[in-house]
Amino acid sequence: MKFEKRLKLMTQLLDIEKQYPVEEWAVGGIQFWPVLKNHLFFHEFKEATSKRDTRGLVSKVIDKLSLRLRSYSYRNSLKLKEVTYVFSGAASHRVILNDKLINRYFDPMIDELSHQGTSTAFVEYDLIGNNDKIHSASVIRAGLLAESFRQRNKFESDWKRLLETTSFDKFANQMQSVFPTYAKNFQRKLTNSINEILAWKKLYLFLFDKMKPAYSFGLCYYSNQMYGMNLAAKERGVVAIDMQHGTISRLHPGYSFDNIPTEGYALLPNEFWLWDQSSFDYLESQFTKPVRLRHSGNPWLSKLIDSKRNETTITTDKPLVLYTHQPLKPVLDGYLLELMVKTKSHYSWWLRLHPRTPESDRMEIIDLLTKFNLLNDVNLELANKLPLPQILSSAAVHVSKYSGAVIEASLLGVPSLILEEVGVNSFQEIIASGNAIGVIDPQLSELPDQLALLANRKREHQQLLHFKTSLHELEAGQ
Repeated sequence: MKFEKRLKLMTQLLDIEKQYPVEEWAVGGIQFWPVLKNHLFFHEFKEATSKRDTRGLVSKVIDKLSLRLRSYSYRNSLKLKEVTYVFSGAASHRVILNDKLINRYFDPMIDELSHQGTSTAFVEYDLIGNNDKIHSASVIRAGLLAESFRQRNKFESDWKRLLETTSFDKFANQMQSVFPTYAKNFQRKLTNSINEILAWKKLYLFLFDKMKPAYSFGLCYYSNQMYGMNLAAKERGVVAIDMQHGTISRLHPGYSFDNIPTEGYALLPNEFWLWDQSSFDYLESQFTKPVRLRHSGNPWLSKLIDSKRNETTITTDKPLVLYTHQPLKPVLDGYLLELMVKTKSHYSWWLRLHPRTPESDRMEIIDLLTKFNLLNDVNLELANKLPLPQILSSAAVHVSKYSGAVIEASLLGVPSLILEEVGVNSFQEIIASGNAIGVIDPQLSELPDQLALLANRKREHQQLLHFKTSLHELEAGQ
């Protein structure tokens, strides 16, 4: 989605917040505006059409019954112990390190807490099968467990009451003209999400009642799974914490609000833990009490620095330029490919794929690199095998559209060339500090000079905060 369309969309959503009493809209006991806002945004932002389920009705019923039986069997087999911390994440948050799958945000914290003798548990909310390469000692397979908590509720009385209110009726009419495609089935879509959130709430209540944690960390709080975790945590007096996992800016519906209830939304966490000062400053402008913000640092960077892995220099015969790809269309812009061709004799280009890059996009990228005679000049293998902080530590320049790696590069003193207006607007403080150049309309005639300017810039490492400090403050009640 281009910047102008994205900005217009966010403006429309924030105008709705100011125009209507969105905090009063509830179904199934859930103030659903944060859910609906994300629905509207990502429906418009949608980059790919979901695959159609071609299974027959009988196959669907058999698969559903089989999954439910396995879910109840797994639920009954769980032997849960009391812990102080629960961590929750998805398989897509894992990277390979020392032949193990590491959750790059939470495993560093789990290792530190284990070293201190503090008990933890890890909940993987989209893991169905076992995987012996997972670093964490034990993983609760919540993707399988959730099926035993799912129920179908139409919330007919709640919807009837809501649709009779003047404010929501007026909004529903407006939605039909502004978001016509989504509006066609909005009640069904919201009902499905609310049922999912309540199922995950029940799952986490089940876990919390048995494990009795004091703190529960999550990633991507605006997913149905983490909404459910936050609701359960608040109901049981557990501190719910969201760890930053990427870019935070006014162009993301999960981090931009113009109307938050005085008591806050129950769907949101109690705390946000943030990598850098600019992300902290931005969220501070969005949230007041009861949401707590902590400048905690990036656990992945902390782990690599603690292990001195950042001192393991990557040897290249030319300055290393890392491009962090994102799952957008086109998969690689023509100007970027031409830039690689034009500068491959001066730089060693590395291309790191986004964790959610589908196989079809990966193959298209390989085809494009082959077409431009770049397949032997652009490193795909090590760029997607080695830890990102290790590559950034050895890079002369980082190139991206609006990846959160811009923040990580800045923290390591590596300058970024930002090639998209969304990124330019999201990282204004980093650009103003001199740690990045923002280009709204990339021109092949100018990019080589901009790349050279950044490559010759003196690197200035920032003082990195360590998550240990925030853990100590958290446990001290600060």
